Amino acid sequence: MLAALVGAIVLISKKQYTILDKIVLTLVVEAEKKYGAGTGAVKLAAVVDWLYPKIPAIIRLFITEKQIEQQIERVLTEAQKKWESNPNISTYIKS
Repeated sequence: MLAALVGAIVLISKKQYTILDKIVLTLVVEAEKKYGAGTGAVKLAAVVDWLYPKIPAIIRLFITEKQIEQQIERVLTEAQKKWESNPNISTYIKS
């Protein structure tokens, strides 16, 4: 019984993290647009502030602030690659 419950929580968590990555990507783009280049600490704080209320309660039980920051940094790296390869995103950020 306990193993099934733990297994269900793990599966739900993995699905939620995939959704969370998409949310983080959107918030990172919005922070870049709002605050611009050279404001990394401000953007990170803003994304953490915007993100926390959007994290499903089940994930909040298992994630620390440091893990949230690491996830944001990981998604940011991917986002920067997308900005370089997709001129529409770059145009959106600069507008």
